[in-house]
Amino acid sequence: MNRTIFTTEDVKEIIKRVFIDNDEQIEIVENNKMKKISLVKYLNIEFYAFKNDRIKFDKSYKKQTDISSLISNSYGLVEVIDEDATISPDIDFVEKSGVISFTIPESKVELLDYYIHRLRNIYMGKPEKTQNSFGETLNTYLLIGILQYDEEPEETQFGSSIKCSVQFKLTYLTNAATYSDYEISLSTNNDNDYLSMPIMDYSQQIIFADDVVPKDIRPDLSGAINKTATLVVSLSFYDFLQPLAEKINSLFMKYCAIKINNKDTEEQDLNAPVFLKVKYKNDEYVYDCILNGLQKKISNSSYSVTSLTLKGRAITDVLQTE
Repeated sequence: MNRTIFTTEDVKEIIKRVFIDNDEQIEIVENNKMKKISLVKYLNIEFYAFKNDRIKFDKSYKKQTDISSLISNSYGLVEVIDEDATISPDIDFVEKSGVISFTIPESKVELLDYYIHRLRNIYMGKPEKTQNSFGETLNTYLLIGILQYDEEPEETQFGSSIKCSVQFKLTYLTNAATYSDYEISLSTNNDNDYLSMPIMDYSQQIIFADDVVPKDIRPDLSGAINKTATLVVSLSFYDFLQPLAEKINSLFMKYCAIKINNKDTEEQDLNAPVFLKVKYKNDEYVYDCILNGLQKKISNSSYSVTSLTLKGRAITDVLQTE
């Protein structure tokens, strides 16, 4: 297989795009008046990938006559310091780690700290489709660290500046389906009232029941012929306070309970339908299932976890009406 070439310049362009694409409006005081301005424009960070580029920036800015413009400039040096790749002839899975070193006016560092935390929250676990310099599309994940202050503020003739840095990890994977390619939702009725939530683990299996029969042209040999197929699905999720979790928890607690709020429970339908919808890329699949198992794990040190096992339902709505 042809492995992806992902240069430091490619990484710098991703970092630059991340900072630009998530802009927001902020309010600042200018001439004793409140003024709205773009946060990206206010921070005014010039990203570069090689240290010698800084010299070119310095020379160009020294030519400026507007001192206030010079003070407002900030720099971000993007460096890739390590790489961890999966050793496989077929899997192109790489994690690049690096650091962004900022030189920024001291008055702006608090907003930079806020913006980095915001970007960290946006991109944590979120896949991005990214192109490298050679036009290849990659699934990338960006993990941004927290801002570290490397040196004390330095007084210059143009004002006070500070040097700080943030570490990052960029993971990319080519030619493979990921969690984000699937969307899974459930419904307890067949009226498109589907609910979804983040899935922790999902496993889908098709089990075939077969018979052994002689082969047509070789009756002395036998082969298998499938007669039926059964769907078996196992999924688990953290009990986030979302509608799907609340509905499943309600079902979970009612089964096998003899009293609810001091009232006797009635006979329960053990074959109540559960409709499973799976979206994969541009296709949508719906499965008619029944609950085959429910499990809840409650831990003092973490979220509680609910696990479901579903199987294909033998009694369909069509058969019930006949």
